Amino acid sequence: MGWQGYIKRDFHDYTVLCSGWVVTGDVSKADGADYRQVGRVRLGPDPLTWPRPWLDTDLHYPQLTRDQPAQPPAGAYWSNKRPSRRGGIPRYEQARAEDHPGR
Repeated sequence: MGWQGYIKRDFHDYTVLCSGWVVTGDVSKADGADYRQVGRVRLGPDPLTWPRPWLDTDLHYPQLTRDQPAQPPAGAYWSNKRPSRRGGIPRYEQARAEDHPGR
């Protein structure tokens, strides 16, 4: 799964691109959405062995559940305010193509 989030850090607002693996039971379908092209991957029991998503993201979360949601980086918090400018987007954890097998 990939999404765009907003964080606040050191009195500045930033846009971050996030990715993570989501447990199927915790996904709710949106009315009218077409999910035919959404990939499904069967993952093993150990999240450390799961491949990185092929998205180029700032933040990656190995497993998200309702009980374990995505947390912002240390020193930041999630915000609902969009940055007024796109400059200065932080790069916390860059996903690399070589982290995804088969690409």
